[in-house]
Amino acid sequence: MAHVPRVLVPAPLQAGQPIPLEAERAHHLYTVLRRRAGDAVCLWDGQGLEAPGRLTALDARGGSVQAETPRRIDRESPLQLMLVQALARGDRFEQAAVAAVELGAHSIQPVLAEHGHVKLKGERVARKQQSWQRLLLGAAEQAERSRLPALGALCSLQDWLATPRQGLLLHPEGAPLRAACAGLDWQAPLAVVVGPEGGLSPDELRRAEAAGLRRCRLDVALAASIRPLRRCCLCGHVDTRRRRLRLHHKLHGCDRRRQLGRGCRLGDLLLRRRRC
Repeated sequence: MAHVPRVLVPAPLQAGQPIPLEAERAHHLYTVLRRRAGDAVCLWDGQGLEAPGRLTALDARGGSVQAETPRRIDRESPLQLMLVQALARGDRFEQAAVAAVELGAHSIQPVLAEHGHVKLKGERVARKQQSWQRLLLGAAEQAERSRLPALGALCSLQDWLATPRQGLLLHPEGAPLRAACAGLDWQAPLAVVVGPEGGLSPDELRRAEAAGLRRCRLDVALAASIRPLRRCCLCGHVDTRRRRLRLHHKLHGCDRRRQLGRGCRLGDLLLRRRRC
C-alpha cells in the first residue's frame, strides 16, 4: 500500500471545497514526493480535524486539493508537556525539538541562556523561527500528530522565568525523578527546562526555583540534544511503532518490551522499582 502524505492546510476543512496549496507544500509534493494530480493525500488543520483528500491540480509552483468529509481525531498525550530548550551551538536545539514533537510534546519554547554562547538578533531571529516552524511541522506530520505543537517566540530564560510555572529543571544535583515529581498536578501544563551544555548560571538557577521549578536529575550523563528526548519518554506517551520503540530501548537500555508494548506514561513508570 502506497504511503499517503499528510498535508497541513490553513483553510477550514470542508467536504467538496477546493483548497489551494501553498507554494512550498506544492513544491515538496511535486518534486520530492513525486505526487501528481489525482493522487490521494491526508489533510489536517493542526487543530484536531483530519480528512481524506485528492489532489485536483499540482505542479512545482502550486496546486489545489479537494477534501472529503472531515472527522475529529485525538492522538495527543493527555500530559500537556512543554519543552523549554536553551539554544546551543550547532543543530542541537533542532534535534531536541524534533524528537520532543515526535514523542508528544504540546509546545516548544526556545530560550537564550547565559552560558549558551549563542547570539541571535534581528533578521536572524525571524529566519530561525521560520526554520524551526518548518521542522516542527515536518516532525508532526511524520509522527501523525493530530495537533500542531506550538512554537514560542525566542526569549531569554530569565524573561521566561518571570512567570511562576509548574515544571522540572534538569540539573545534575537535582532530586531523583520520583521525588521531584511528587505532588505535581498532572492535569495542568508541565514544563521541562533543559539548559545548554555549559549549564545554567547561579542567577538562572535562583530564578528557576523562585518560579516554582523543581530540580530533577537524570541517571546518566547525556548530550544536550538527548536529555529532552529521554525526559519526554519518561513524562509523555511512548508511541508503539517499532521505530520509536527501538529508539526508546536504545536510549534507555530498557528490555521491557512487554511493558512498553502499548505505550507508557510517567505515572506507570513511577510505580516500577527500576526506572527506564
